[in-house]
Amino acid sequence: MSEQDVASLVRLSAAEYSDIEHDKTEWRMVVPFFKLKFLIKLFNIDIAEMFESRPAHNSLSKYHEISDIIKERRSALGLSAEEFADRAGFFPVFASIVEEHPLGLELYPLQVAVLVAEVLQIPPEEFIVWIVNH
Repeated sequence: MSEQDVASLVRLSAAEYSDIEHDKTEWRMVVPFFKLKFLIKLFNIDIAEMFESRPAHNSLSKYHEISDIIKERRSALGLSAEEFADRAGFFPVFASIVEEHPLGLELYPLQVAVLVAEVLQIPPEEFIVWIVNH
């Protein structure tokens, strides 16, 4: 499959897809997670290999939606929506986007999911693997 074919499947320009293949940070910092998730599944990539440590188990297995994980963990930590958004580096509306829409977090690049995991005190590799597998 050519770069152009893959870019077209994921709705990226050829230049955007080329950047993903040639820039180590592009896939984490720029591409929306839902597109990255598609590429991971298309190419059968084990996302856990991208992290220094692999999750031993996944304590998030009881959840069905990303938004449920975020809401429950934020509440358990006693963070207001505004505090949560601020700690993640966003305006307060960010909390409603990722908590009220099941796939809201996937609109952002993977690095945002890593920041959210850190704020919620969830091992980032565990959080990312869960998202990719659901």
